[in-house]
Amino acid sequence: MKKYRVILSGILMTVLLAACGKTDKDKEEAVLPTPQEEEEEYTGVQADPRGEPFAGLWSCEAFGMRIEAEDEGYKVSVDYRQDDANEYSWYYACMYEEASASLTDPGYGYKTARKYDDKGEILSEETVAEKLGARFTLDDDGYLHWNNYEEEIGKDLKFEKISAAAYYMWDTTDEATLRTVFPDVLFSLPENAQLVEYRILKNNYPEQDLSPLVEMVFDLDGREYLARMQQGYDVEWDISGVYSFRAVKEEVSLSGWGGARAECFNTVDDESAFMLLIWQDEATKTSYSLYYCNTEGGLDGVDLVELANGMVPQQQ
Repeated sequence: MKKYRVILSGILMTVLLAACGKTDKDKEEAVLPTPQEEEEEYTGVQADPRGEPFAGLWSCEAFGMRIEAEDEGYKVSVDYRQDDANEYSWYYACMYEEASASLTDPGYGYKTARKYDDKGEILSEETVAEKLGARFTLDDDGYLHWNNYEEEIGKDLKFEKISAAAYYMWDTTDEATLRTVFPDVLFSLPENAQLVEYRILKNNYPEQDLSPLVEMVFDLDGREYLARMQQGYDVEWDISGVYSFRAVKEEVSLSGWGGARAECFNTVDDESAFMLLIWQDEATKTSYSLYYCNTEGGLDGVDLVELANGMVPQQQ
C-alpha cells in the first residue's frame, strides 16, 4: 500500500511539473500514450471517478485483475499464471482520465516474475520490467479492456467483473478449526443469529506478517451478513473487499470493544443499498469488517454497530 501511495504522489508531482516544462530526462522516464490515443473520442460506459464501475475484481481466462480506489487515484494489479511454476504480475498506479472515461498509468508501472516449486512455495521473485504504461477502458457491454503499451499480451482480452469468492480460493471451515488459529481474537456469532458458513483464505503473501483471511456468514431476522477478520502487524485497516462507491461515512465507537474507533459507511440508491463497518483491535493487531447488502434498496432496521458489539471474541 505504501509503495502505491508514493507512486501516486509521483504522478501528481509530474502533473504540476508539466506546467513548468519537462526535462529530457523526464520524457525518457515516462512512457506516454501517443497523441492519437489522447485525441481519441470515447463513447463507451461513463465511469464514476471514485471507483464505480472500475473498482473490483476482474477475470479473463488465466488472467485476474484487481482495481482499488485510493485517496489519490487507483491501484491496479494484473496476475497471469503461465503454468504451475511461473507467474507474472503487472502493477500500475492510475489516475482517472475524464476525457476518455478510462484509468491511465503514463509510465509508472512495473512487472514481476515469480517461480514456484512443486509444493507451490515461491522460489524467487524479481522485477523484470519498469516504467510501464497502460490504459483501462470499459465497453458498452461492461467488459474491461487492458491496453498494455509495451506488450501484446493484453491485446484482445475482455475482462469480466466477478465476486471476491469466485476470484479467490476460499475453503469452507468450522469454528473449532478457526480457534486453533485464532484462540483469542475469533469474532463471536451475534445473539440469535444463525451461522451460514465459515470460510478461510490462506495468506497468499507468506513474506508478509499476516494471518489467513476469515469470513463468517450469518443470518439474523431474515438478513444475511458477512463478517471478516485478519490479524498481523501489516494488516490493512479495510479488509472488507467491498469496492462499491461509499456515499456516507460516519465515525463511531464500539463500546463492546473498549470504545474502539470504527468507520461506518452506507449507500442507498434506486436499486440497492449497503452498509459497511470496519474497525481494528489495536491490542491484538486484528482488523474486522461487517457488511450487509440489500439488493431491494433499503437499510431500515440495520444496526451494524449493535451487531459488532455482540461479536466480541470469547476467551477460551
